[in-house]
Amino acid sequence: MITISGLYIYPIKSLSGIAVSEAVVEPKGLRYDRRFMLVTPDGRFITQRATPQMALLDVAIDGTTLRVWHRHQPNDTLELPLTVPESDGDYETIAVDIWDSHGVPAITVSAEADQWFSQVLDVPCRLVYMPDATYGEVVANYGRYIDAVSFADGY
Repeated sequence: MITISGLYIYPIKSLSGIAVSEAVVEPKGLRYDRRFMLVTPDGRFITQRATPQMALLDVAIDGTTLRVWHRHQPNDTLELPLTVPESDGDYETIAVDIWDSHGVPAITVSAEADQWFSQVLDVPCRLVYMPDATYGEVVANYGRYIDAVSFADGY
């Protein structure tokens, strides 16, 4: 018998997680889990492995808003839509790289978000969102060819 002792979602890959008492399972995994990701200006994903200060960024979901703040500067909060409308012409589609997956289509969130994260992390970066039409590849040993994943590492 399987027992779940804790359940967390990570709306922005490599930032802190949010403990949840229940979660909706969608085709790409848990709802709101790793649908956002920080990338370098040329589209390579950024994680705590190379940018450890990301561990100090906290996130919370408040209705349809995703709030982000630095643990030591809680009054400087960035507010984002929890989902990014894919049909809105204000968003740019760019190709991003996650491990061995190259050219994964993602949409940029906003210049304001890019500036906020770049300043807080002291690293030039862009915040991107995975639209529903984009399917991350599942590592072959852990899924079927029809399976998909969000910006998670591959399973």
